[in-house]
Amino acid sequence: MRNEELVEVVIAPNQTVATMWAEMLAHQGIPATVRCRDALSVTASIPSLLPCGVVVHRRDIQRALSLIEQLLGGEDQNDRPEE
Repeated sequence: MRNEELVEVVIAPNQTVATMWAEMLAHQGIPATVRCRDALSVTASIPSLLPCGVVVHRRDIQRALSLIEQLLGGEDQNDRPEE
């Protein structure tokens, strides 16, 4: 990702799910990355079991949220970070 403002669009229950969501967004043309909250996930070779955020460029936030909602079947998402 280039040097643009990044925004966390959703919090996944763990790193594996966050990575799947980020890859789904990337396949739809939205550059995305995963940001985990625990220090061990950066150094360990196993995925974090703690919640991780999916991060996109600010300009892509609405499209990313729409795609994630479609993926989740339109369920009400309580895990969305507050803006």
